[in-house]
Amino acid sequence: MKRLTYILLLLLLSVTTRGQTLIGYEYWFDTDFPSKVYIAHTQSDISFDADISTFHQGMHYITFRVKDDKGKWSTPLTQYFYRTSSDNGADNSLTSYEYWL
Repeated sequence: MKRLTYILLLLLLSVTTRGQTLIGYEYWFDTDFPSKVYIAHTQSDISFDADISTFHQGMHYITFRVKDDKGKWSTPLTQYFYRTSSDNGADNSLTSYEYWL
C-alpha cells in the first residue's frame, strides 16, 4: 500500500509541477559582477559572443545564470578558461635549432 501511495504521489506531483519559462540570462567575467551583462531571451537555446581581447594572458572564468518568469535566478554556473597570448604566435619564428645523435 505504501508503494502505491508513493507512486500516486509522484504521479500527482509530475502532473501539477509547472515548468519554468526562461525570460533572460546574465553573465560576468572573473570577479567583475558590477559589469555583468543581462540579455532578455526566451528561447531554450542560448548562444553568445563575448569580447575577451582586453583580458591578460592567464586563467579566467565566466559565471552564467538564467532568470525564469517568476523572477527567480538559477544557481550560478562558473566555467574556467585559459586566455592565451594576444599575439597568437605571430611574433614567434624559428631562429635556430639543434639536434644530436
